[in-house]
Amino acid sequence: PIAAAFKFAVAVFAAAIGCRDLFKYVLAPRTLPSMDVSTVDLPRGFDLLTPSERLTLRLIAECMTTRQIADHLALSPRTVENRRCNIAQKLHLRGGRGLPELALRLRDRL
Repeated sequence: PIAAAFKFAVAVFAAAIGCRDLFKYVLAPRTLPSMDVSTVDLPRGFDLLTPSERLTLRLIAECMTTRQIADHLALSPRTVENRRCNIAQKLHLRGGRGLPELALRLRDRL
C-alpha cells in the first residue's frame, strides 16, 4: 500500500508540473486539466536571458537531463551546466529544484 501511495503521489506531482515523460512511466496517462499559462508571471531577470539560455530552459522544461541537452545541441555537458548556472543566477534561483520547476511552469511561454 505504501509503494502504491508513493507511486500515485509521484504521478500526481508529475502531472501537476507537466512532466509528461515521468507521468507516463508512473501511471497510465489520463486526461488532465490544462494550466492557464497566461496567469504565470515571468520571473525577474527573464529578459536578461540569451537566446541559447532560453533554448536550454525550454529543453529543461521538456524534462531533458544535462547529458540529453548536450547531445541534442551538440555541446559538452559542462557547457550546458554553465548555461544552467547562468540561468539560475540571472533569475535569482536557489537550490537544485528551482530551475526545473520554473522551466516547467513557464514551458508554454518559452
